[in-house]
Amino acid sequence: MCSPELLFAQMSRTVSYAEACLLALELCGTFTMRPNMDDCLYEIAPLTSVARMAKMLDALDGFGSDSIARQVLKIVKDNSASRMESRTFVALAAPRAQGGFALPVPEINGPVTINDEQVRFLNSTGLSCDLYWRDANLAVEYDSKTHHGSSKDLSHTLDRRTVLNDLGIRVVSMTGYDINSFPTICKKAGYLLKALGIRRQPPSQRTMQRRLRLIREMASIDWV
Repeated sequence: MCSPELLFAQMSRTVSYAEACLLALELCGTFTMRPNMDDCLYEIAPLTSVARMAKMLDALDGFGSDSIARQVLKIVKDNSASRMESRTFVALAAPRAQGGFALPVPEINGPVTINDEQVRFLNSTGLSCDLYWRDANLAVEYDSKTHHGSSKDLSHTLDRRTVLNDLGIRVVSMTGYDINSFPTICKKAGYLLKALGIRRQPPSQRTMQRRLRLIREMASIDWV
């Protein structure tokens, strides 16, 4: 049988940068697609890790620093919890040459320390942010219909936001509409750049075309 690490190394030779990123995030994440491709399985153990995939590349010949696999492993992180979370991560963190907004790479589902009172309020022993820039106290939270479709889910989401606000963490919400709407993802990425204290020149037309291409490509990928 082919190991997940070897699978990534082999497939990265034949797929695009965006496809390789989404594949790596799924292999190192806590979700996977169902066989019928209509839904995901969540809260499963990761098949591998970024570190183990990098070790595999080191053991193989022919994977130089310019290979797609090497480029992908420079940004991807462990612990993605959904396909849309992965797409949001790639759009924001991928380099500009690949169509991303080139934000500093955030933690994925980075843990947040909470006190006993907040534990009782949330009725949970832990709290994490979907995408988390720890030094800036800034987070992106992806709101999906799958996890926030009921009144109970919505209440828990609002309670989480209350605690994050108490901790001084600014939260930017993202939805499926946001990641599929090019003007909206541009607006939210611009807000995140400003919140991170990053100033850049207005993007060129070529940069905007690359960004649009990346967003459209990720929306069309249904095998990962």
